[in-house]
Amino acid sequence: MSLTIELLKFIGSPYLSSSHRSSNVSNALELLKYSTKNRLSLLYLNAAKPTEFFHDLGRIYDRQITRYAETFEAVARISQALFNAGVEHAVFKTLRPYVSTTVDIDVLIFGSIFDYEKSLKTAIEAGYKKLARGPMSTTFLDPKVKIGVDLYNEVAVSYVPYIDKVKLATQVIDTKLPSGEYVRTLACEADLVSIIAHSIIKENIYTLSEYYTYVYYLEQLSVDRFVKLAEETHLKSATMIHTAITALLYKVAYKSLPYKLQQIMAKVGVEEFETTRVIKKDLEMPHKYHPATIARCLLEMARENKTRKGIADQIIHGLNLGFSRDFFNKLSEHMTRRTY
Repeated sequence: MSLTIELLKFIGSPYLSSSHRSSNVSNALELLKYSTKNRLSLLYLNAAKPTEFFHDLGRIYDRQITRYAETFEAVARISQALFNAGVEHAVFKTLRPYVSTTVDIDVLIFGSIFDYEKSLKTAIEAGYKKLARGPMSTTFLDPKVKIGVDLYNEVAVSYVPYIDKVKLATQVIDTKLPSGEYVRTLACEADLVSIIAHSIIKENIYTLSEYYTYVYYLEQLSVDRFVKLAEETHLKSATMIHTAITALLYKVAYKSLPYKLQQIMAKVGVEEFETTRVIKKDLEMPHKYHPATIARCLLEMARENKTRKGIADQIIHGLNLGFSRDFFNKLSEHMTRRTY
């Protein structure tokens, strides 16, 4: 049995009874390493709590559950600062629908460039340390814990937006944190579309953290709203590919498929190129997307005016030798890594 399926069987599915879970594992530390590589170590540790081998992992769990609480505090801190300053925003790709930790918090700033500059000023005045500024985002360090905070003017790779934030502006909701505080986030349909786009377009990697995000979001999302948003943002191909991999892993692990996942596949279509590659690699995760898959998704995205303008801007800035050298160095490192 592959490590991927062993891990999925151990963690289980929210749509199946606990009897479908594996009650124990013979390689707890190996699965911890594998879950860490796939960005869901806390979910694995949480599933391990009732087991006999948990005492060997208890200290790691304690550190991560502390980080989990710190994440909510940091999310509330930046959202409250922006809200008090009158900056329209939404935390996205950060609060997963299962227990998880993060190294950074992503916040999308709506409105014009003036609103974006106001958000940067607000962060600085609130004690956030500015670390770096890119073409479409700025990274800060939270004033109380070691968590990065990325403020986005656009959801983009370098100069190229891959989702038009105007189409996400109507998808903002108030979300209650476990601490009882409310923060501005994207609705689950919009957050999942953003995570899928980030996976394929920006990171070029599918991890099991995205698998579980998809599976847990299924319970609450509207299939029609989700598919419509994927079409409106020109991310239908990306959604089809990501959905196909998710369905493959679920089917192999549990011999069934949630009804909503079947509905989405019926609406967006079925993709076999990437799933065939996943099968040939014995379902090993993280999975790196083929360049042809990324190109296919980029081609669909290029129907978006903002994306086409971003591509033109990227080409123009590519003529600058310093920018071009730095961009391609980062791209080379990006294309060869196994996870993120």
